[in-house]
Amino acid sequence: MHLEMGNGCSIGIAGVHLRGAVEPGIALGTAIRRILGKDVRCVALCTYPVSPALGLPDIFDSVHLLPEAAEGNASFLSAVDDVVKRTGLDFIVPGLDADVIQIASVVEELAERGITALVPKLKDIQAATKTKLCGKESVVPFPLAHSKTITYIADLSAIQYPVVLKGPVTDSYVVTDANEAAVALERIENIWGMPAVCQEFLAGDEFSICAIAGPNPGIVAGAVTLKKMGVTEKGNTWLAQFIENEELVEIAHKVVKHLNWRGPIEIELRQ
Repeated sequence: MHLEMGNGCSIGIAGVHLRGAVEPGIALGTAIRRILGKDVRCVALCTYPVSPALGLPDIFDSVHLLPEAAEGNASFLSAVDDVVKRTGLDFIVPGLDADVIQIASVVEELAERGITALVPKLKDIQAATKTKLCGKESVVPFPLAHSKTITYIADLSAIQYPVVLKGPVTDSYVVTDANEAAVALERIENIWGMPAVCQEFLAGDEFSICAIAGPNPGIVAGAVTLKKMGVTEKGNTWLAQFIENEELVEIAHKVVKHLNWRGPIEIELRQ
């Protein structure tokens, strides 16, 4: 697969909103523009009519509205076809977990349209969900916090708080009692469905490893490490400091190899 960007190509960038935290598409667009300059077209792909991308004409050449994933693949592809007619589209870069899933579900259809996307296969995404990894420490080459899958609030009757409740793909809440747990579980169920993951709460500094694997699966093409300085209610990074930590980068290489991953991946841990 040819992945070279430049020479007038058009790059669609998702995750360009400000909802609780600044989504990474803004930084992605900024980086692409700084590195490739005016040789490329940066196209913001929004799922909500209001986006900071509208006020960043030096970064984004155009802004287009795509449907939410819940509207189905047909609606998504129809909107993509409209973008192709208006601006052309050679690449799509996901910004959020939901973008990765959406794009992976139609990657073959996108390829038929001449659009390249570096994303994992759907089966690899499913194998890497928190509910699938829960209790399977052998899947990754380092200790995991003790965790179990849960479906009902009654499943938490014997646990000791605080704990972290997580959706199968994303979203996490630190809860300190049964009332907070009930609210968090309801939120997770409404967005992601059940089961959820209950994980022991570990104190310590939070770190994140952001990596890209590919184009060959299981091989890291690049990785950066950061220390979280501030997070949102859901645990999303709001403020962070980039650090150099070869130990964390090595973890990324091991996890990507174990999961046979391709595309973007974020690994979060406490130390």
